[in-house]
Amino acid sequence: MRNKRFPALPAAVIVLAVLVWGTLGGCGRTGDNEVKNNDSQAQLSDSQIKVIVSKYNETLPLAYAGETEILSSVATEREVRRVELFKAQLAEEDMTIRANPVSLEVKEIRRGPSGSISVYTVEIWEFRHLESNTLKPLDEWKRIRYQAVYHLTKSDQGWLVDGIDFEEKLLN
Repeated sequence: MRNKRFPALPAAVIVLAVLVWGTLGGCGRTGDNEVKNNDSQAQLSDSQIKVIVSKYNETLPLAYAGETEILSSVATEREVRRVELFKAQLAEEDMTIRANPVSLEVKEIRRGPSGSISVYTVEIWEFRHLESNTLKPLDEWKRIRYQAVYHLTKSDQGWLVDGIDFEEKLLN
């Protein structure tokens, strides 16, 4: 799997990014699904893990549209820097991106012996590029399908997305 989240398009167009939001079956936002900072890997339920991935995907479009630091509540500094780099690459081309998650399906959750957690997903996103200064659309909305692996790590803030590996396929 590659570590670039956007397919190359003709010319200098760099395409979309990361992942999806609330179509997680049975994955609520309160009660037992809340992830507490003192939860160990063994105590995290599959539902809690899905919430972590879902929250990342809900926050990513906000980071693309505004300040990347908003991701720091759901991602490690390493992952925040990766998104900042992507935004900087787009800015070099006088572009920005808008992305919306369409669907997210968690296929598998693997708990590693070192305390890591890997979450395997299939996702659909829609995106378009905008001119940086005017926010004028540069292209039509496109859809992209990702097969992704989220790498979660425990921090003082709780469980965070530390990186994402993915393969993508442009759908239109």
